[in-house]
Amino acid sequence: GKLIYKKLVESLKSNGIEKMDVEIGDNFDADKHFAVSKVGGGNQIVEVILSGYTLNGVIIRYPVVNVG
Repeated sequence: GKLIYKKLVESLKSNGIEKMDVEIGDNFDADKHFAVSKVGGGNQIVEVILSGYTLNGVIIRYPVVNVG
């Protein structure tokens, strides 16, 4: 299982596809994230629902997050 996953990630990376680094506590940026809900008045990411990915530095899937 882990070996297959590691090889898949290496293969995607060698073809220019990378997972975006998004963590809880990061500031929300509408140009880089897709918010599905906002809790309270904050502007920080409180939950990462789906990871985002880039292809050669261009976002191909925005990370889906909750903001609060």
